[in-house]
Amino acid sequence: MLSLVIPFYNDSGCPIPFVTELKKELKGVDYELILVNDYSSDSTSEELDSLKDENTHVIHNKQNLDYGGVGSLRKSI
Repeated sequence: MLSLVIPFYNDSGCPIPFVTELKKELKGVDYELILVNDYSSDSTSEELDSLKDENTHVIHNKQNLDYGGVGSLRKSI
């Protein structure tokens, strides 16, 4: 199984098209997406929640851990 951890911070308008295209590329691959919201203050949280499915999981940090960078990845793993 391929596991991809993808951090987001205040990326309103980006998650839905990005993840939609990524899923198209992953057709036929056993995968899971772990989308990490790094305490965004825009609509990123809601956009990520709308993408949840059996292969797509969302983690919401309760505080900003590094603007979507290394801190978010460490917490997610």
